Amino acid sequence: MLLHEDILNKRFALLIENLHEGILVENEERRIILTNDAFCKMFGFSVEPHAMIGFDCSNAAEDSKGFFSDPEGFVVRIAQILDAKTKVIGDELETVTGLYLERDYIPVIIDNNYLGHVWKYRDITEKKQFLLAKQKLIDDLEELNHTKDMLFSIIAHDFRGPLSSLISYLDHVVEKSTGNFKIDRDLSQLLSQSESVLQMTTNMLVWAKQFLDHKAVNRVPVNLRKLVETEFGLIKYAARQKEVTLVNSIPDDRVVTSDIEVLGHVVRNLLSNALKFSHESGFIFVEPHGDSGFKVRDNGVGMAPDMVEQLLDSNTFAPGKGTSGEKGMGIGMQIVNTMCKKIGGILTIESQLGKGTTIYVGI
Repeated sequence: MLLHEDILNKRFALLIENLHEGILVENEERRIILTNDAFCKMFGFSVEPHAMIGFDCSNAAEDSKGFFSDPEGFVVRIAQILDAKTKVIGDELETVTGLYLERDYIPVIIDNNYLGHVWKYRDITEKKQFLLAKQKLIDDLEELNHTKDMLFSIIAHDFRGPLSSLISYLDHVVEKSTGNFKIDRDLSQLLSQSESVLQMTTNMLVWAKQFLDHKAVNRVPVNLRKLVETEFGLIKYAARQKEVTLVNSIPDDRVVTSDIEVLGHVVRNLLSNALKFSHESGFIFVEPHGDSGFKVRDNGVGMAPDMVEQLLDSNTFAPGKGTSGEKGMGIGMQIVNTMCKKIGGILTIESQLGKGTTIYVGI
């Protein structure tokens, strides 16, 4: 029987010795029964493990506290663990040399008799450094995201705000008329160009945000006819300059459930695009489509099939000059396509060269 126990003890000691984790076994009097080479190396003991057997660990916490970045906390925590005599798994410790250790405490209790405990230490420096680097990356990304939001706010407020005020002022002046044909014409052109710059600025902001912003869709009841009338108001002077007639055929009672901001961008860009490629004295109709959708129809220059396909490609810009030389970045239709998908809509284009274009939006 004794021979059998001796064999088991030797096997247990051999197992402990070959573990990569630091192991320290103490009896109820806190004297070392067994330890291994990994433990000695971890704590800088320049002796063989067997030479430590019988060593009194009563003051070990106080003696070795200088090894840890929080020495007093290390001592207090050891006392708490030993007093509780309850298993502890995964205590983290940081050393003054930059190592990170993970510690387990396992009390040995047989028949309600406390017979000592086992300390187990693992080097988790690589894992901890990865987690710290990951957290720093997350913090940096959050800071960049905040900077992005601030940049958009500054552009929207400090650039679009004054430009909108200028447009409102020009709108007022053009409405009153000076009586001088040349001045009135120049003011109308200035108003139209200002509206075009504002539209391009808005498109750039929307295009950038659609890739960077993951804000949820805010669905509310939207009166589609009123929304179209509001968007007509933003292009009325540009339409007047080209003598293009705007017709809103949406019924008064057509209410759709959608994100009003996103839907507004869709309607605005469809109208701007239709106006850009309309001939003088042309027409732009906004009409109902299906149970809740709408369509924007014009009798402008139209498009070839390959251009229709290009417009629906979210990775392609389609810049081009309008019938009166209007410039654009070619991102308006890309925004429309992306925004339609965002609100669960379906975009369909029908067009013929020289005969105009009809764009259907199913909501």
